[in-house]
Amino acid sequence: PPPSPPPPSPPPPGGCTDSRAINYRFFAIDDDGTCVIGGCTDSLSDEYDSFATYDDGTCPEVFYGCTDSTAVNYRSFANREPATPEAPDLICRYSGCIDSDAMNYDPSAVVIGEACQDFIFGCTDTAAVNYQSSANTDRGNCEYAGCTDSTRPNYDRTANVNSGLCTPFAPGCTDPAASNYDTVYDLNDGSCRYAGCLDSTFANYNPSAAFADDSCANRRRELGSDRRELGADRRILTGAGCLDPVAANYDPTATSSGPCTYAVVGCTDSRAFNYLPQAELQSEETPCNFPISGCRIEDDTLNYDSTAEILENCRFRIIGCTDSMASNYVPGATTQDDTTTCDYTVYGCTDPEADTYNSNATALEPGSCRYTIVGCTDTFASNFAPDATITLEEVLGEINQYFCCRDRTTGQIAINTSTCTADGVPEPSCDGADIMFDEIQEQRNGTAIAIQLAFQLLNAQCRYTVFGCVSEAASNYDSLANTDDGSCYASSPPPAPPPPETPPPP
Repeated sequence: PPPSPPPPSPPPPGGCTDSRAINYRFFAIDDDGTCVIGGCTDSLSDEYDSFATYDDGTCPEVFYGCTDSTAVNYRSFANREPATPEAPDLICRYSGCIDSDAMNYDPSAVVIGEACQDFIFGCTDTAAVNYQSSANTDRGNCEYAGCTDSTRPNYDRTANVNSGLCTPFAPGCTDPAASNYDTVYDLNDGSCRYAGCLDSTFANYNPSAAFADDSCANRRRELGSDRRELGADRRILTGAGCLDPVAANYDPTATSSGPCTYAVVGCTDSRAFNYLPQAELQSEETPCNFPISGCRIEDDTLNYDSTAEILENCRFRIIGCTDSMASNYVPGATTQDDTTTCDYTVYGCTDPEADTYNSNATALEPGSCRYTIVGCTDTFASNFAPDATITLEEVLGEINQYFCCRDRTTGQIAINTSTCTADGVPEPSCDGADIMFDEIQEQRNGTAIAIQLAFQLLNAQCRYTVFGCVSEAASNYDSLANTDDGSCYASSPPPAPPPPETPPPP
């Protein structure tokens, strides 16, 4: 017969293969998932061990409070923030302006901090004549002074208020064809003088001519070596010259037209606004101008001058608190109307949740707020809180005041949602911490005060380190221990012996 097949190989030994476990088996090859590993099982702790199957007491003690140093109720000793229902006063509370209508409103703030800053509307452009240095919000009312006359050389297209300083015109004759034309003039005042034939019997008679020249059409000239002879009147002409009687070089003996020279007419007073440096003659038609300076802006000014021609030194009306001692003082304010009130700062603790709350305070004084901190005050305890202000005894007293009553009918201790009701009496002996904690824990879904007192009771109880084996799976488990000392071990049966060898076939 054919030989028998060899027997199957035995399965590899199983067990815990993690050397950190108390039930580690060095001979195990296949891990069976039974490892019992000690470590910190608090997932919120920095020491959390995701492989731990039981808490070995190595988690750091938890001290609840605000951990943000920028908050009003910052607790330097805290390492964890609580849930809101348990301790709302320990949740970080931030200070700032809580007025939603203020310029510096801080939506994250719940405590009055710095003084709120009002919106101050005005012109914020320093180039404007009505610039308001105290304004923080532009009102769109800026006024810019300059020459608003587009016909002037210094016209300013950005100006919306006439400064009265437009470059003055120099009136005179601006027609190059005129006898008295001069480039110094830039405004034609109708004073141009033209030469022409003033004899109406001639074909080229010019009634608009200011003075006669030798242009009459039927005048005949005969030129000689040293004299000229005219036809009709047979006068001997002495030569050319200025024929305009108003010219500076008028020549009454001249019989033919020559160039004329005219005095430059304009204001000759250097103190005048319209002073013309080239002027040689001042006439009634060109008086010197001495304008009045003052505030030419009527709206929102305090010193408007209707006679002013040149804009100068306007004082604008600024509405706001005029008391420099007030927190909302507006520098430069000139008017305090019915809509404006001055506010005065009172420093103190502005947090209603603080023990040192000052209802009269309008601004937070740094370090003025102090808060109730529940904790263990025994320096020998593992959870000793050096900053605690409320002890276990005080917490129990508060619990007795609010919750511990004995029902007259049943005689049972009950947890109420307020002080004892009509059918209940206070229970002076109800001060057992463990009993009260358990009973209050049952009411965690009840009133907020019950939740908060249960939280305080938990934090006020001192805890002391007791070393031993804390794993219930260990053979030497110590129910009184709360901190593992590394002594845990787990007994288990020895590994199964290997199967006997199969005898050889006959």
